[in-house]
Amino acid sequence: DIKGQLLAIYRELSRVKARLHKAGTVSKVEAVDHALKVTKTVDEIETIKLKMAGSLSDLSFYTGDAYTVESFEMNDLDEVSVPEEDRFDINKTPESRMYGLEIEKKNAEIDALKRELYPKVDVYSNYIWYGSDETASGESARSLRPRNFVIGLVATMYLFEGFKSMADIDKAKIESERLKLEKARKLLDLSRAHAKLVEEKKIRTLGIANQTDMLRQVNEKLAMIERMFQQKVVGRTEYLNQKVELLEQSLELRKVIIGRTAALRELDILSQE
Repeated sequence: DIKGQLLAIYRELSRVKARLHKAGTVSKVEAVDHALKVTKTVDEIETIKLKMAGSLSDLSFYTGDAYTVESFEMNDLDEVSVPEEDRFDINKTPESRMYGLEIEKKNAEIDALKRELYPKVDVYSNYIWYGSDETASGESARSLRPRNFVIGLVATMYLFEGFKSMADIDKAKIESERLKLEKARKLLDLSRAHAKLVEEKKIRTLGIANQTDMLRQVNEKLAMIERMFQQKVVGRTEYLNQKVELLEQSLELRKVIIGRTAALRELDILSQE
């Protein structure tokens, strides 16, 4: 919208400079310079539209809805406030949970290895039937009677296996301790990184507040120059030149605010649990 306003003003100033050049009041260089501003602004607007079309096409891929540059309307950014009390819990981070699961898995492996050292007890049983018919062998199945029942208890224990089981247990314990150290080191790095993000968020928030206040002052000057022109306190050429300067300041401030706000949103995502 600001680029469109600038383009309209540049075109009007270019026409004014062209007439003044014909009248011999300004040089041809000055007239051409304003014409070039018109061409440059048109090119910048077309470039912005192309970038927006590409971004909207990417957005359509994820949402399944169709968007066009003409129908697209950007909402104002939400007002940025000072970050609230930090509620970051390092123990609820994905890294903490991942290491916690790995440590639990290793501890379960240690318990399984220890159980292998205990004696193993097995129970077995047999229940046997005998069927017979001396006159018709095909009728034997109808003469089944329990003839034998066996039950037994077997206990097994390795007296010596070259300390293999103990070595496996020790190895698993070392792996568990290594995971615990890695987890502590990783969580410490995450805590430091998060503290840095929080501090950066505060700085960026204050910076956005300052830029927003400057933008408010520029908008007040724009309203003031409009009133001065309506009251014929300033001429049209001076009015247009001052409006161009203020609109350019407004555009640059908006770019900075948008960039810092986007970076702040990214920091919000990175600092979440």
